[in-house]
Amino acid sequence: MGLDMEIFVQFVTHINHVDKEGCYWCRSVVVLVQFVTHVIYLDEAVCYWCRSVEFFVQCMTLIIHLVEDGCYWCHSVEVLVQCITHIIHLVEDGCYWCRSVEVLVQFVTHIIHLVEDGCYWCRSVEVLVQCMTHIIHLDEDGRYWCRSVEVFVQCLTHIIHLEKGGCYWCRSVEVLVQCITHIIHLEEEGCYWCRSVEVLVQCMTQIIHLEEEGCYWCRSVEVFVQCMTHIIHLEEDVCYWYRSVQGACAGQRMLPVPEDTIHWKKGYKN
Repeated sequence: MGLDMEIFVQFVTHINHVDKEGCYWCRSVVVLVQFVTHVIYLDEAVCYWCRSVEFFVQCMTLIIHLVEDGCYWCHSVEVLVQCITHIIHLVEDGCYWCRSVEVLVQFVTHIIHLVEDGCYWCRSVEVLVQCMTHIIHLDEDGRYWCRSVEVFVQCLTHIIHLEKGGCYWCRSVEVLVQCITHIIHLEEEGCYWCRSVEVLVQCMTQIIHLEEEGCYWCRSVEVFVQCMTHIIHLEEDVCYWYRSVQGACAGQRMLPVPEDTIHWKKGYKN
């Protein structure tokens, strides 16, 4: 089953514009605060993004249709639903999505076990559950999500120093270095991940520039919508995170890729 970009775009572009019973990240600052501090609507140790499990399942099962060698969250819809709905098992010094803004930002940091042709969050449900529910399993080199804010910042600022077999977004350490340091260079009004280590830390620890009605990663909701709806353009086995807001927001299904943009295809790597 191929990735249905229309469903993905629809979900993200309307993520802040849903009805009362819908699924959203943060229709208002109040909702955001609720989400950040308590993870909205906990019930029997289950953590939802939505007001109802049914809507959550609907959103998450439709957001990304899996492709054999593509980029996806989990191996199957069932795995995705299971992992996200049961993702948080809180412990006092653990890693959660919700206890504070600083810890919330962890959700964009991914424990990725790479396989040859794909970009995945995890290689198996066992790995995903282990990583997401017990990320306090630390190793000597400081590669973890966030037992504490300090650890999280350390992880992000030093993520480009991972060894072979480590945890990274890209296929190799070399690609990771280029991705993290140059992945998105946005203009003045944009929201960027990485122009420098200082910017990365600042962006990730103070990630959301709030206005009264909105919750977004960018300075304007328009930038957020554009970036999120067009940030990933799949072409066969290629998963891009575009370097510029111009590229990410151009609205084209397939954008020309500069030679120095990080990308990979089956059989070769730049």
